[in-house]
Amino acid sequence: ATSPLHTLERACDYAHLRGSRIYVTMNTIILPDELDSALDCARGAYLRGVDALIVQDVGLAALISRCIPDLRLHVSTQMNVHSSYGIEAAAALGAKRVTLARELSLPEINRLVVAAHELGLEVETFGHGALCICYSGQCFMSSMIGGRSANRGLCAQACRLPYKLIDSLDPDRELKSPGDFLLSPKDLCSIDHLDRLASLNVDSL
Repeated sequence: ATSPLHTLERACDYAHLRGSRIYVTMNTIILPDELDSALDCARGAYLRGVDALIVQDVGLAALISRCIPDLRLHVSTQMNVHSSYGIEAAAALGAKRVTLARELSLPEINRLVVAAHELGLEVETFGHGALCICYSGQCFMSSMIGGRSANRGLCAQACRLPYKLIDSLDPDRELKSPGDFLLSPKDLCSIDHLDRLASLNVDSL
């Protein structure tokens, strides 16, 4: 049987011959006893030709920077970078690109792009995708309700289920609500704001 790393190597060769890049996501929290195998996985991906790793776990990011310094590191949106402190932390980890938290406004993105570029970091923002009722990378609702951690890639999407709005002072009284999916925000769609994002000097969508 063909190994996953062999398949990855073939995919990298195929993409590179066509002028495209391959980024591998390792954007979940890594448990302490998994760090060695996660680093081995990162090293295997690097040796097969991936162009960057997208990482959430701060400990893994620090290890990659120290042990595989030539491997390009991107900070995942799951790391929840939404302030200049997060930008500074990403730079200290040796990241080359930071993908901002999805919940930011255009003025907030503007400030963080300026801060990142001053530190030599590229900035990526989401152009389209799901929004969570919790900030990117900080959701514990799935863990609490179903024992499945969103930060381990196992989100049960409990926020997508229908709920009723109940009066806390009278639990038998259901309040009028705009619909059933009260914890599920609309998906992010920036198609009407691409010119604004471009004017902010965002490096990637």
